Amino acid sequence: MNDRERFYLERDRRTVQYGIDPVVLERRIAVVVGDDAAASRPGQAGALALVNMLARIHRAITIVIPPVPLLAQTLLPGGNLRDAAVRAATAINPFIDLRVSERASGDSLAVGLGRLVPRSLDLYVGAEGAKAIIAAEPVAISALDPTVLGAGLGVCLAAADLLHLAASGATSVARQVSLWGFAEGPNAGRRPDVLPRLDLGHVVVVGGGAVGSCLLYWVREIGAAGTWEVVDGDAVELHNTNRSLGLVAQDAGWPDGQPSNKADCAARLTGAAPHPYWYDEWLQRHPTARPDLVIPLANDHGVRHAIGQRGEAVLVSATTSPHETAALHRQIPGRDDCMDCRFPEENTPRFSCSTSSIESSKQESADAALPYLSASAGLLLAAGLLQLQGGQLAGLCANQWTLWVATRNRSWQPSVRQCRASCRSALPPEAVRQLNAKSRWRSLLP
Repeated sequence: MNDRERFYLERDRRTVQYGIDPVVLERRIAVVVGDDAAASRPGQAGALALVNMLARIHRAITIVIPPVPLLAQTLLPGGNLRDAAVRAATAINPFIDLRVSERASGDSLAVGLGRLVPRSLDLYVGAEGAKAIIAAEPVAISALDPTVLGAGLGVCLAAADLLHLAASGATSVARQVSLWGFAEGPNAGRRPDVLPRLDLGHVVVVGGGAVGSCLLYWVREIGAAGTWEVVDGDAVELHNTNRSLGLVAQDAGWPDGQPSNKADCAARLTGAAPHPYWYDEWLQRHPTARPDLVIPLANDHGVRHAIGQRGEAVLVSATTSPHETAALHRQIPGRDDCMDCRFPEENTPRFSCSTSSIESSKQESADAALPYLSASAGLLLAAGLLQLQGGQLAGLCANQWTLWVATRNRSWQPSVRQCRASCRSALPPEAVRQLNAKSRWRSLLP
């Protein structure tokens, strides 16, 4: 077995477990970025995120990207937009068959970003504010800063469509989907009017894996204020790089180096403080800490239960499911269900951070994942945090919003989750109010 075979065997084993034939992964994909999209920060952010996701699945990619000055954040330093895309793709996949071209070849499945692209491609991405547009003809990506949200969602949906096109030949379905208010269709909202930095005070992200990495990837582009910390005791493995937007092959020690810690890798995206150990140790080291916001994005070691028992004024998190969905979760004590009822350990299929449980006859892990799922979950969470900051999230009737990332007849499914009648985990309201006497979010409590 040569190095290329060994790399793909390990890196893609979770993707193959998901049911994707390795032959599909060899199908050439082309990313065509119009001059109009390349001239704006949202267009650049979308282009770089799309190449990032595709390099974690597909093994042959053509990029048709202008070498214009950089406006968006990059995974690795680059001299221009095209160079940054090339450097990211080759760092993610050292064996990628990457072509830089002036046009997409006829043997590739091609996606166009922006209005100034050929009209013969397979699908197109546009965006207005928080609204993503998947279309059958070229459509503009607004140059306004809030369109970072819509462009990000658009390329997540496009990455899903491209894989399904490659696997089954199914056609892409035109749709318009908004991250603001979680609506769909032509009337889906474009808000916000401006893109503020995420200013949530002292934030502790528990879990630097797939969704944690993707959250901080998007937070870096949006901008953040306050104090951010990341807690995770796990080391990066090569299969982790198939779904975490902030990881490259070198982080897993490829080919013969020392693997990095997930907290270190996630934290470097935004300059957050890393804690390369488990949450229970973080609690021991910080026994009196009461962060403004704890974001639970890990499952192991009883983390969700432990966080739920601390009586936080609000919890906001994101997950993926086995059905190619991503979900945003809001939990306000006294209004929404508790952590144990939302994420019961015995529930099957269970939510998990960017993994999907599947049946397998082989003696392998039963977890599998795809990058556009974790990328969608991270972006959905970032949009949810912006709406928490602006006062919109707490006012919504639903407390869980599920996004069908892969093409379906619908895009959103809002729901109201409630504690089970037998629940014994929810803390008494008075105890929660006392614990949050100095919390930034105490006004949310009923």
